[in-house]
Amino acid sequence: MIPIVIFFPGTILYLIFFPQQTIFKTNIPIESNGIPALYILALFIGFLEFVLFFAGFHNLRQLSKHILKKSLISKTSVNYLKRIGQFFSISGGSSLVLLFLFNLIKDSKVSIEFGISNYQLLLFLFIIGVFFLLLNQAFDKALKIKSENDLTV
Repeated sequence: MIPIVIFFPGTILYLIFFPQQTIFKTNIPIESNGIPALYILALFIGFLEFVLFFAGFHNLRQLSKHILKKSLISKTSVNYLKRIGQFFSISGGSSLVLLFLFNLIKDSKVSIEFGISNYQLLLFLFIIGVFFLLLNQAFDKALKIKSENDLTV
């Protein structure tokens, strides 16, 4: 749990509101010849997904700084929205697929529980990424309309 808290400061707040929820529920078996390659690959892909999430979160912070200092509708905002959407949707979608495959291989079953489960949180992250991609398209159209209006005046 300690590395997750270091990499994800929001985990502390998350655990305060949802104390019964586990972030990662894995048991990595250590065999006589070491840790199986499948688990190492899953951990590496999981780390890359965290990096993608934080890249999206960093771009979200950059977008908010840009909006506060400059205009809301600009090419830079459109680029930030596109990157945020790509990072969040790739992170959420790949995490969802990885968790599904990992549970299927490990337990030979997949169960979705009522309440807040890891599947629902990752699906929410994927939906947020798609929402930012839709915002990107809307802002891109608004930018084109704004530039056409500036040309006609």
